[in-house]
Amino acid sequence: MIGYGMAKAAVHQLTKSLAAKDSGLPANSLVAAILPVTLDTPMNRKWMPKADTSTWTSLDFVS
Repeated sequence: MIGYGMAKAAVHQLTKSLAAKDSGLPANSLVAAILPVTLDTPMNRKWMPKADTSTWTSLDFVS
């Protein structure tokens, strides 16, 4: 899970950096990223069996 967390944090930081005024992108550029809280996967359900899955993002929504 640490690899996933690190990758998620990196995408978040990259998005914030690119969206900043001094990022070097043209003024009318739009920067967006999808940052799901927790993906509803078999592995997440296995390792978090007691978690409230009602807030998890489904894979159908992401794909």
